[in-house]
Amino acid sequence: MHLQCACEQALVLGDGGRLRKAFDNVLRNALYYSPPATEISVSVSARAGELTVTIADRGPGIPAAELARVFDEFYRVDSARTRDTGGYGLGLAIAHQAIVQHGGRITARNTNPGLRMEITLPLFDHL
Repeated sequence: MHLQCACEQALVLGDGGRLRKAFDNVLRNALYYSPPATEISVSVSARAGELTVTIADRGPGIPAAELARVFDEFYRVDSARTRDTGGYGLGLAIAHQAIVQHGGRITARNTNPGLRMEITLPLFDHL
């Protein structure tokens, strides 16, 4: 994993446990879907009153037609997957709900190869 942080300090007001769970879900997906020996990059920046965290992997991405549904509860790109091979389809829904409840947003886009998740949250000193 490669971390790039362009800010010395960034304070976000909120429930640390819920935010940790949101980031954990996104990072676990990136790790799960990345091929062995490929890098996951995490970048953190703050500007214009917002903290932006970008997590990019080199996995297969998500079919373009499915991107809009990836944050829906119980949605899995591959409906044939079971709990043993891919979960219940709640991780990204939980992440989305937590981020939105903190006044932020989360987006996903393909990078061919890979998926880029961008999480933006309001900085505490700009509320």
